Amino acid sequence: MAWRKPSNLNEWFGILVRHKKKFFFPAISVMIVVIWASQWMPREFRAEAKFQRKSEMSYSQQGDSTLGDAYGKIHALMNYNFKGRPAIEQLIIDLRLKEGLPHTADGQLTTDGMMTYDAMINRFANAIYVNNQVSSESIDLISVSFTDMDRALVPKVVNKLIENYMTKVRTELDETLLDQKKFFDTEVNRYRTKVRELESAKLRFTLTQGGITPEDPMFVYNKLEDLKKNKDKMKADIEKAKGSLDALIKWVKEQPDVVQNTTKEENEELVELKEKLKSLKQALDANLYELRRTKEHPQVKDLIRRIADTNKEIAEFEGGDKLNIEEVPNVEKIAADKDISTKAGELAAMEKTLEETAAEVDKFELLNRDFFRVRNDYLKITRDLTESTDQLKFWEDNLRRTQMALTVSVGDRGMRLSFVQRAPETVTKPSSPTLFKIIGAAIALGLAAGILMIVLAELLDHSYRSVEQAIDEIKLPVLGAINEIVSPAAAMRRKILGWGVFPLVTTVLALLLTGVFMLTYLSLEQPHKYDMLKQNPVDFIRQTLGGA
Repeated sequence: MAWRKPSNLNEWFGILVRHKKKFFFPAISVMIVVIWASQWMPREFRAEAKFQRKSEMSYSQQGDSTLGDAYGKIHALMNYNFKGRPAIEQLIIDLRLKEGLPHTADGQLTTDGMMTYDAMINRFANAIYVNNQVSSESIDLISVSFTDMDRALVPKVVNKLIENYMTKVRTELDETLLDQKKFFDTEVNRYRTKVRELESAKLRFTLTQGGITPEDPMFVYNKLEDLKKNKDKMKADIEKAKGSLDALIKWVKEQPDVVQNTTKEENEELVELKEKLKSLKQALDANLYELRRTKEHPQVKDLIRRIADTNKEIAEFEGGDKLNIEEVPNVEKIAADKDISTKAGELAAMEKTLEETAAEVDKFELLNRDFFRVRNDYLKITRDLTESTDQLKFWEDNLRRTQMALTVSVGDRGMRLSFVQRAPETVTKPSSPTLFKIIGAAIALGLAAGILMIVLAELLDHSYRSVEQAIDEIKLPVLGAINEIVSPAAAMRRKILGWGVFPLVTTVLALLLTGVFMLTYLSLEQPHKYDMLKQNPVDFIRQTLGGA
């Protein structure tokens, strides 16, 4: 009889109820086998540590973004600095993992040792995971995890990786800033030299070209006209100075070398009379103004009379002043000689200035004819000087920022790398496989096995389940139906199986399932107790029951 597909949910449920034992026992058995087999699955342990990069000042306070840029270049290679071959080789050296590999007599790794060493590097690289959890201008929070079957090795690898990375970052950061400083120093010195040379060239041009302004095409023409006017004026001044000098020379030649000098010498008696008159006048002023006496006062009248007498004596004095005549050098001729020397010098200076002005006129006439070439030379010097000055300022700003960033970095005041969470020295439980995955796999495989047994039992069962099914299959009318006839022996066998064997098997399977579940739980969640159970089951049970 071919298998007849159920047409509704009740028929499906009937199939499940009819073959419940064929579903239950295989499903539980498969679950027990799967959970028990998980004891031999390799255990992987995972350790995680976290560290942070913290900036106490913003990059704008750390020499602009120089320090941040330097760290950014290193941070961009973070995965390589953790998982790259150089980082893992250094880790293996630090943890002395290379010592257990086979070596030759001279201390080199053998061929098998090199293969094992390369496999170890690849295994470590694939088991390291780096995650940037927080990333901002002021802080980076980074977690590093490592998964391996060696429970004791896992935390050492994580912590050492981070320690090596922080040391490498600090070293590379300082080296990067020092290299930048050296480069900027070189550029600053180069452009300072270039600016000085261009400034000297501009100064030489200005001195050579007489202070012309090449930006103004009319400047040279106007300057030339002014110089020509000055030249003509200076010629006129020189002719005038020559005439004045010739007249002075002619006058000097006509003057004698010595002249007579007449001096007056006063008479001593006359001098005494004048002194007496002066004293009398002072006495009269004292009586009139200080003593407030009138002209009628006898003493005042006496003084007035005596002054009149003295004036009369001076007026009538005979002999007068004495005249002294002597020959002295002609001072005017000597002064004129000096003027001649001065005017001759001035004339020579004027003639020299005229020569210089004539040279300037010639030069500006040449410049006027060749103005555009001179202007281009001047503009090139000015343009190069401006560009070099701007470049010098640019490199000086970079140097200043780098020096500031280097000072901050060396002083450990700008950026700090530190552990936030170190990996524990002992990993208590494996990360893979998990209890949830094992139980899930056991349930899935158990259900699959039970369903498979139901399908097989249904396909191999050719009995009719109802009258309608028989009519559909044999295509003949059914006159009557007889229920199943159960003998006493069969009934007893069914009672024994239903009330004895099946409950016992169910209990045994439940106990086995509970036992393997507890073993799996201990091996995954409490490995130390699992190790104790494997070493001495009796002591473990005693301690467990005693603790309970």
